[in-house]
Amino acid sequence: MIKLGDMSKIKLKQGEEAQSITLKRLLDQFGGKISRLPILQSNGSLYCVIHESLLQGFIASKALEQDAEADDQALDPEKSNLRTLMDDPHLGKTLKETVAFVSQAATLAEAKAAMEKIKGCADVFVTNGGSRDEPVVGWITNKRILRHTKA
Repeated sequence: MIKLGDMSKIKLKQGEEAQSITLKRLLDQFGGKISRLPILQSNGSLYCVIHESLLQGFIASKALEQDAEADDQALDPEKSNLRTLMDDPHLGKTLKETVAFVSQAATLAEAKAAMEKIKGCADVFVTNGGSRDEPVVGWITNKRILRHTKA
């Protein structure tokens, strides 16, 4: 697993809300090094995971929608924020619900099984007891699971 200290992530500060994280900040975090970015709440629990491809697809789809409507108001990554993503009925649900959780005592096989139970899941987060409400201590991606397990 990727330990908390080794993760590229954004952790909200106490009292900070999703609208404080601009889409530009998210895009800048990726910068070619990573393709997924966990967003943690101030208590260390998972808020959501942003996949670069989903973020870019969202921005592109909004640009196409606006072109079709002949709207001069393009989606501005410096003014739009994480709340913009989370408010989208499909994308918001995807970002929050396509993750699995396991306890620190779980095996890689158990993490794989947890991931496979959720359609579209590519990320398993490790917490002390395996609950979404607990602080994240680690992260196992689908690529890591596939690299270390047999189909």
